[in-house]
Amino acid sequence: ELMQHVKDFCVIGGMPEAVEKYSKTKSYLESERILSNILSTYRADFNKYGLRVNQQRIEKALGVKKSNWFLL
Repeated sequence: ELMQHVKDFCVIGGMPEAVEKYSKTKSYLESERILSNILSTYRADFNKYGLRVNQQRIEKALGVKKSNWFLL
């Protein structure tokens, strides 16, 4: 049971909205939708700052492939 909780945490992470969605639905897919929305919002915010930030570094840092989220 502990290992299942570890797996859940690794997939869902600690974003409160995603954790809440998973706790209500027990669906990785539903919490992944929340995480995708958060990631999209981050990307949109970083694009606002143009030359003040290195876009390639940010994309590399945020470049976790969705297909890798469910490999656990």
